[in-house]
Amino acid sequence: MSHPHGSHSFLGRYLWSRTRQVTPPTVQPAAQVAGAGLQDVMLSHTYVARRNIINVARFSANLIHGNPEVSSGLRNSDFGINLPNANSRAAGLTTIAVTGYFDGATRLGDPFRIFLGLVNEVFQFANEVTWLRGRHSWKFGVDLRRDRIKMDLVQRPNGSIILSGAITGNGAADFLLGVASQFSISTTQAVQDGHSWVYAGYAHDEFRISPALTLDVGVRYELPFRRPAGGDCRNRQEQTVRAVPGCTARARLPGRSRRGAWRCAN
Repeated sequence: MSHPHGSHSFLGRYLWSRTRQVTPPTVQPAAQVAGAGLQDVMLSHTYVARRNIINVARFSANLIHGNPEVSSGLRNSDFGINLPNANSRAAGLTTIAVTGYFDGATRLGDPFRIFLGLVNEVFQFANEVTWLRGRHSWKFGVDLRRDRIKMDLVQRPNGSIILSGAITGNGAADFLLGVASQFSISTTQAVQDGHSWVYAGYAHDEFRISPALTLDVGVRYELPFRRPAGGDCRNRQEQTVRAVPGCTARARLPGRSRRGAWRCAN
């Protein structure tokens, strides 16, 4: 939308879009649904102070809010899996990898890494003055920008079990016997939320030396200020237990204890 008025000219723009992607389940307990929304706003004001002096002020905002992944909502205890669901927002079945059969993208259960939410926001204000004088075209301006990123990425909230064949020599045999070579679970999750500011100023001269030769000279200075994301930088405290060579091992996590235990069966 544009609206000229005498020496002033106003311009506005708004864009909105929404996406949704559904991936049907194969060996997973539920379909993966990814959604995101985008909003883009721009407002500008152009003022012709004189025939050779023009001022342009702009404000823009770009907002992305997404939910890249979802969990099934199932609980380990309902299926006889003795691992707690450490994060209620990402409740699902533990991830089970059977080496040589169900591994990589074909692991059983919910994903071991669940991307619950993403927020990306950029706000920017800029003001530029153009001054035409003789063969020179001067431009002076300031630029203020604020960036924010919020990531809700949880790691192994429902546990991860690996049956590599370390016990019997075959991953499928370990799976049928219910003995694992390794299991892991995250007991603490934190949302990463941080933002930064950038202050900038610049000057530019476009000097027309001749009809066939133009010299461009400019300088720009930026001063960034960053605020670290809140929460633990690793976003988790992970407990990992591995099998003891030479004996049959079973993973147990009694109740909601943060310590795992291996027991050798005779």
